[in-house]
Amino acid sequence: MMISVFLLNVPDHRCAIPGYDNDTYHVQSDNHAHLINTTIPYVKRDGKLLLDSCHIYFDVANSTNSVANRTVVACKKWVYDKSVFESTVSTQLNFVCDNAILATHSKMIFMGGCFVGAFAAGALGDKIGRKKALLLCLMFLIPGGVILKWSSSFVMFAILRFINGAFAVGFFISCFVIGIEMVGPSRRVWFGVMTEMFFAIGMVVLTGLAYFIRDWHTLELATAIPVAAFLIYW
Repeated sequence: MMISVFLLNVPDHRCAIPGYDNDTYHVQSDNHAHLINTTIPYVKRDGKLLLDSCHIYFDVANSTNSVANRTVVACKKWVYDKSVFESTVSTQLNFVCDNAILATHSKMIFMGGCFVGAFAAGALGDKIGRKKALLLCLMFLIPGGVILKWSSSFVMFAILRFINGAFAVGFFISCFVIGIEMVGPSRRVWFGVMTEMFFAIGMVVLTGLAYFIRDWHTLELATAIPVAAFLIYW
């Protein structure tokens, strides 16, 4: 549920230099620095002069002309700072500049799935039984998390995150209700607190995983595959 913090992280970035196949965010040499300065315009942000992350000079060949006379256009390719994350969904699908809103949409769609799952899981449990509802949620949650690794478009990513949101919440609610019904009234508050403590521990574990696993594909698998262990709950 909390992995979006890492999957959708947007690191520092700038437009890629046209025709420079080995371009990187960090400066490689004096020649590379010269190419960056003559290709990427500067903008002022928070009182600082920084490289524009969304625009590039169209007439790169005329770099000796006055900056005021050069044409600036939106770029379609970017290079990203890989000092923190090797790759994220945002860097792979370029959720930057005009498409930056897609990262927000992804989070919103995921929470929409959580909203649906919160209502559906309770009703499903009443109809077919808590245990069957729990297993059904697992049957969708595990493949949904694994397949997410191969997301190649915003639509595919958003659909899978909706599925993950719905069935992750559905699974959690099913477990929570089963536990509440088992312990009896005198222990329900204690049980509820203990359950949420493990949720908090899970966030700490996720942070540790994200520290050591800097590629989003591997991180997603590292969190999705272990969910299969819950099949023993049956």
